Amino acid sequence: MIKPVDYQALLEGAKILPVENWQKFTFVHVKPESDTIENKEIDKLKQTLRDGGNSYNQAGLYAYKQNNELLYIGKGNPIFKRLKSHYRDSFQPPNPSGKGNRWKAFFSQYTGDLKIYWIEVDDESTRQILEIALHKVLK
Repeated sequence: MIKPVDYQALLEGAKILPVENWQKFTFVHVKPESDTIENKEIDKLKQTLRDGGNSYNQAGLYAYKQNNELLYIGKGNPIFKRLKSHYRDSFQPPNPSGKGNRWKAFFSQYTGDLKIYWIEVDDESTRQILEIALHKVLK
């Protein structure tokens, strides 16, 4: 019989937990008043990740928190592209086909200051396994 995996110990041993040890920044997640403002916010997001070690171009895991509540854990390749799409999509009208509407509704409900944590993980299989393990431990 296979013993259950201690995901908490696995993640702590790999220095993946606690998430608060990852690189982080605060992002003001509000509906932009214009495309110009939206583009400026996206540029700020890119620059913040770039300042954190060029992570905007890297693959990895990310987490959203608000008021110390974990909202979401995801993976991206590159991280910047996923964060940008969450920001852009969260304030778009629902898609008639229904595609992506669940995420739009989720991200649009969390506005204001969001803490975004991220860690670089190059290998796709490793990202997938770590994302699943993080969901198991943190949700």
